[in-house]
Parts: sequence; C-alpha cells; structure tokens
Amino acid sequence: MNYIKAVLLGTLAVLFLGCSSAPKDAVYGMYDALAKGDMKKLNTYATNSTIQLLTIRAAMQCTKNPNDYSDKLDDYIGECMQEVYAKVSIKDIMTVKEDDSAVTVIVTEEFNGRQMKEKMHLAKINGNWKVATEGR
Repeated sequence: MNYIKAVLLGTLAVLFLGCSSAPKDAVYGMYDALAKGDMKKLNTYATNSTIQLLTIRAAMQCTKNPNDYSDKLDDYIGECMQEVYAKVSIKDIMTVKEDDSAVTVIVTEEFNGRQMKEKMHLAKINGNWKVATEGR
C-alpha cells in the first residue's frame, strides 16, 4: 500500500513540476509558435504588447498580399509570422538578470546564416513566464 502511495505522489509531483514554465521554455515556446504561425499558442508565451510588436515585424517583412485576406486578418498575420520566423533558429539563451517575477535574457538567433543577439524581458504572469516587451 505504501508503494502505491509513493508512486501516486511521485506521479503527481512530476505532473505539477511539468506544468510550471521556466523562462527559457517561454522563449522556446514563443519562437515555436511564431514559426508555426500559431496565434493561440503565441498568447501562452508572450504578452499582448509583445504580440503586437512581433505582428508588425512580420507584416513588414511578409511577401504575402494582405488584400488576398480581406476578411481573414488572423490568417494573414499567422502566415506572415510563419513565413518570417520559420527561418529563425535559437542558438543560445543566456540569463543576465533574474528575480522572482522578472527575467532578462540574451537570445542568440540565427537567420539566413547570420547570428544576432536580442535582449528579451520576461515577466511572471499568473504563475507563467511570458516574453514581455514592457520589461524592466
């Protein structure tokens, strides 16, 4: 009986720990959502202001014609994000500042064979880490 309780408690602990996100997981999740053009998933890993900034960046670099999406703006944005961000890969994430509710990281990205570093701020919102342009 004690064995069953131990296994059950261990399983619950693993499930609980698996639900909490780390700042690096949020960055990887955001890039994955961008590469797939998945706006719903993007909302999990980025704040609204970050999503607005990323949307503008994608639209500025997108080769798709927005007139072809007259009633489907979300489809246009998703496809533009996919077109632009699928070419970006993360090479490294280095934490430079961290406390209980905010983290600053330097993300080394590779795009078209060129590496770039981008400073990102993350905030803990409702217990989950999100990339937040309104960093400290």
